[in-house]
Amino acid sequence: MKGSTGGPDAAARATSRSVVLAEAFNAGGTRLADVRLEGANGYELTAGFLAWGAQTAAAGGLQGTERWGRWMGSDWTCLEAGCAEVGIARA
Repeated sequence: MKGSTGGPDAAARATSRSVVLAEAFNAGGTRLADVRLEGANGYELTAGFLAWGAQTAAAGGLQGTERWGRWMGSDWTCLEAGCAEVGIARA
């Protein structure tokens, strides 16, 4: 099986950006919220989130084995701060 090609170089990565669209619905199908995020290209976004998650875990920021949503509770400021660190923000 062929391995990774290493992906695009910095110049090629600089020509692209990420756009993330998300919607949350209740069990009845009513839309509760939506958000649009824009920022870093996909390669840098992925690498940044992996690094942020590892640093957050190493600093004791992840306790227990609950799902992400349970860990975050209703306070999304931690995730918003992580997004800002990796170069993606609300549009």
